Amino acid sequence: MRAVLLALVATWTVTSAATGQPTIRFEDSRVIIAGVTSGGRVACYGVAHDFLGFDRAVYRWGREASDDDRDGAVAIALPRTVPVRSIWACTDVVTGLFALAGPGYSPAKEVGLPGRGLFSPPQGGYQFQVETDRVDLFLIRPGGGAWLNLTGDGAANDADRTTNGRVSATAEHFTGIGAARGVPATLERGARIVAFFPLSLEYAVVTLGE
Repeated sequence: MRAVLLALVATWTVTSAATGQPTIRFEDSRVIIAGVTSGGRVACYGVAHDFLGFDRAVYRWGREASDDDRDGAVAIALPRTVPVRSIWACTDVVTGLFALAGPGYSPAKEVGLPGRGLFSPPQGGYQFQVETDRVDLFLIRPGGGAWLNLTGDGAANDADRTTNGRVSATAEHFTGIGAARGVPATLERGARIVAFFPLSLEYAVVTLGE
């Protein structure tokens, strides 16, 4: 995946050629998502690097917006300028189609998922496993909504609660964005997870069950 650099206001956007695929662009302190279902909802998650004084800080935003004017586009407003070093995933809640984008010169890049992904442990059910000490999981279910699980190895919402170099998440560890307040019943096959590695700004996109 490559960044397209266009002078000082460049952005790079990853989309497929599918009809109705959302697109993302940035205007100062707004993230604008177009090509979405008229009158529908859009859920976004963004992670960024910036400085707090002289120290580097990691910022995160989980936001939802409704297309109240039914023009097929929404804007997510932030309390500050969108950081250049950031990556955003936004999904049309109705269709489950999504886009990934970052402002110009963003160092974010796609990687393969380190770990097993979706699997069924001996005790039953499903877990999503990533070999890392820190990961932000953005779960997308077409027609259902979007949820987040911001966790680390051995944390309370790491399913094995053991410091062992991997994070395992189950459905009840996710928190809804916007209208999707309840946790999903299960990690359904066919749903998508975007796994963000916040310290490196790398990410992996996984369709559950594939």
